[in-house]
Amino acid sequence: GPPPRLLVGRTSLSAPMELFSVASDGSDGRQLTHFNAARLAAIALGRVGELHAVGPGGEAIQSWLVRPAGFSQADEDAALSGGKGGKKYPLAVIYHGGPQGSTGDDWHYRWNLQSYASAGFAVLGVNFRGSTGFGHAFTRAISAKGGIGWNVGGEDTLACVFHALQEHGSWIDAERVVGLGASYGGFTSNWLNGNAPRGLFKALVCHCGTFDLRSSYFSTEELFFMEHEFGGTPFEPDAVKSTSPYVRCTPSAKVDQWETPTLVIHGARDFRLVESEGIATFTALQRRGVPSELLYLPAENHHCLNPQN
Repeated sequence: GPPPRLLVGRTSLSAPMELFSVASDGSDGRQLTHFNAARLAAIALGRVGELHAVGPGGEAIQSWLVRPAGFSQADEDAALSGGKGGKKYPLAVIYHGGPQGSTGDDWHYRWNLQSYASAGFAVLGVNFRGSTGFGHAFTRAISAKGGIGWNVGGEDTLACVFHALQEHGSWIDAERVVGLGASYGGFTSNWLNGNAPRGLFKALVCHCGTFDLRSSYFSTEELFFMEHEFGGTPFEPDAVKSTSPYVRCTPSAKVDQWETPTLVIHGARDFRLVESEGIATFTALQRRGVPSELLYLPAENHHCLNPQN
C-alpha cells in the first residue's frame, strides 16, 4: 500500500500555522487547512530573504531580511540601477531574547517581523552568536565559560547592520535605523546605546531589558542562569576585575555614552528581570538628557501577553 503519511503543522515568516499532510520521507506536502487565508489576503506582506555577514569572530552570522510590504523584486532591481526616484526605506533591526534562542522562519505573535514590514520598514532579524540552530559551539560562544561573553550579540548585530546597508543601501536608508529587543534583546538595546557608532541608531526600544548585570543577578528568580552565563557569582574575587563579564559586558558601564532616544517598556510582574532594571534604564536616560519614555505595564510579566497591551 501507499507509504504512511504524517500530519504536521507548518508556519513561516509569511504565514501562520496551517496543517499539512506529508509522506514519511518529508515529500509530497499537501496543505489541508486554510484557516488564515482570508486574513492573509487582506494584509500586505513583505518578501523574505536571508543575509550572511562575517562577524568580528570570523563566523558567518545569519539574519532574515524582510522587505517592506509592497516593495517588489522589480522595485528592488530598479533601486539597484538607480531608479524609482531613489526612494529609501527605514530599517528596523530586531534582536531576539535568550540569548539562547533564534529568529526563525516562523510566525511570531509577539515579535512579528511582518508587522514592521507592513508599516513600511525593511526588517532585519539577527541570529547572533549564542543563537540556537547553528551548532553547539555557536550557541556556547556567548557564555563566559566557553565563549567571549554577552557583548557578542551586539557586536554581531552591528556586523549584520553594516552588511545590510552595504548590500542594500540603494533602498535601505542608513539615516533611519532603529533597534528593538526584549529580555536579552533589551540588554542589547542598552548595550548598543553605549557601544554602537554614534548616530547609527536613531531610536531604540528596550523591552524588559537589563541595565546592570550585577543587580540583575541579585534580583532575578532564575538563580542558576547568570552563574552559568558568567562563570560564577558577582561577589567572587575575580568578578570585580575589569576582565569579568559582570563588569565588561554590563550596559551600565557605558551610560556616559548613551544618547540615542529610547522607549523603555517593563512589566510590574516581571520576575526574570525585575522592574527596577527598566526604571534604572529610564532614569539613566532622563538624567543624561536623552529623549526617552517609560511604558510601565502593571499587569504584565516578562512578556506582554494581554491583548489590550
